[in-house]
Amino acid sequence: MFLLRNNKQFNDIVTYDAENGNWQRLGPERSKKVVPAEVSGFFTILSSKFCAIYRSGQEIIACVGDVQIPLSHRVKINVSRNLEKRRLTISEDANVIVNLEYSLDTSDQFEGDPTPFIEDEDFDFGLFMANIAASQERQEVLKGNA
Repeated sequence: MFLLRNNKQFNDIVTYDAENGNWQRLGPERSKKVVPAEVSGFFTILSSKFCAIYRSGQEIIACVGDVQIPLSHRVKINVSRNLEKRRLTISEDANVIVNLEYSLDTSDQFEGDPTPFIEDEDFDFGLFMANIAASQERQEVLKGNA
């Protein structure tokens, strides 16, 4: 069982059972008591599919719906995009495992946001997953090794 934090809402935490793919939100009181070390990764819902990236021991797992893929040098995560639609593709050895089209929720973005550390991945979970998959350093941070 893993605790995963919503990528957009700090106090939205779910328990995720990787064996059967079930997830359940914690209540607000329990969520407030979760300390960062208890959280194994992040989740969101894209096109009605539960999507997550989390650590399991010293592995990083990408999850889209009922598909779980341990990251390795053989796994590539790509996001192709235009202004309204995105396509998340996860492949292993050039064989496509996941191909998910989703819309980007821009309701929480605004022109001229003065926050200095806002990145595109803060609004696009597919891009967030792709960036972690492409960076060994970020994977080590997620594993708790950095």
